[in-house]
Amino acid sequence: MVESKTGSSQAGAMDAVILRAGNANLDILSDICYESGVTEARVISNSVADRMAEHSDVRPDIAIGVLDPDEFLGAKQADGTGFTNADVLLRVGMLLERRVPALLIAPPAFRVSQSLPSLIAITSELNDSETLKIHLWAFLATLPEMHRGDFSWRDSDLRLINANRLLKILRQHTQPGFAMYRLAEELVEEILRQSGASFVKKPRPGPSGGFDFAIIPSRDSQDIILIEVQTGNVSTGRLREAEEKLKHAVRERQAKLGIVVYWDREGRLFPAREEVSQVARVSLEELIQSLGTRELTEVIGRIASSSPGHV
Repeated sequence: MVESKTGSSQAGAMDAVILRAGNANLDILSDICYESGVTEARVISNSVADRMAEHSDVRPDIAIGVLDPDEFLGAKQADGTGFTNADVLLRVGMLLERRVPALLIAPPAFRVSQSLPSLIAITSELNDSETLKIHLWAFLATLPEMHRGDFSWRDSDLRLINANRLLKILRQHTQPGFAMYRLAEELVEEILRQSGASFVKKPRPGPSGGFDFAIIPSRDSQDIILIEVQTGNVSTGRLREAEEKLKHAVRERQAKLGIVVYWDREGRLFPAREEVSQVARVSLEELIQSLGTRELTEVIGRIASSSPGHV
């Protein structure tokens, strides 16, 4: 049968169909979907439910295909009625032909074919809530005509910040400790928002996971950029430690790039390390100056060029 779960109604809410292979556990994914504004999700995992869905007048707003990791390990299904991974891939392709935006979640060992250019595919364990949340957010945030309270897309016009005003604020505040960090984090978030980025905060408070928040630079991008803020008495050692943690987070979360934004209390600058792949560093003052004259995507491209792992 078709399983469904309903969340609270809200602006920009949507319906989803989740195509499940085998006995893949959807508990965490389902919770993340509802937190993201999916009001109802229908889980289709066998041919009976598939036939019921075919006769339904409801066209889903999005589709999520979930592949079964056990199938890759050679495990056999208990019966022949459940979907195989091939069944899910076939139905995801059919939904794409109907112009239903689709996201595919595959086990880390699975190589996703590029034969469907419109398919957004990620590799993640189904119990990795942080990776799932970031990539589901990125998928939803880039859908056309989508409006969410947590996402602040701007129009496509050139958006430049008032660099002089922000630099003045920066130079007038050199509070030690946590106050300086909070100001820097708020400034980084605000200038990137003003420049057209969309944000997701870290899923939950607690010990640092290597980054403070993630962004998508533009409406046309699927790239996830992780941002880590460092302030106070910055040193080469502190930045190197932050970069190593951020590099791990970039790889674990399958992000495109990690950027360490630092604000040294004494105004010192620290050249980027050439040996750290997929991670770049930039001073907060330099970031503000750059976004006063260039678009965000260009600025990120310039920053990324200093990362040896950037392609």
